[in-house]
Amino acid sequence: MNELLQNMVANIKILFLDFDGVLHPLNCEKENLFCKIHYLERALEGASSKIVITSNWRLTYSTQKMRELLPRSIGELVIGATEVINEINHKRFIEIENYLSTHINSSSIDWRAIDDSPQDFPTDCKNLICCNPISGMGSEEQIQIAKWLKN
Repeated sequence: MNELLQNMVANIKILFLDFDGVLHPLNCEKENLFCKIHYLERALEGASSKIVITSNWRLTYSTQKMRELLPRSIGELVIGATEVINEINHKRFIEIENYLSTHINSSSIDWRAIDDSPQDFPTDCKNLICCNPISGMGSEEQIQIAKWLKN
């Protein structure tokens, strides 16, 4: 990541985004993919934030392709995707820490993860906004993200 982008990212908030169980219910039909994304769009309205994708979709699609699959208002906020780390405990949390240390070089970055897999994070992780995988993101998670972005 170039120095300009590093400086820009260091001064904003980063949302680490999962897709399945968040932007749509887990195991939903293809026609319902991203059916919950309007909650994320509302939460991010007018905020200075960036998105890093943690979804397993990153195993199949390039970051650019994932940007294109998302609505423009969300896709243009995507700055990258985490690398897969083969850990047994707290897998997503470790992937996020690795991304921050590798790409941002700032331990003081303000971040949140929205995910449906709490087992992939430490039990006391204050940065996790957890969704119900059966329903996906809703107004409660939208409010949590919006409050975080306003602080």
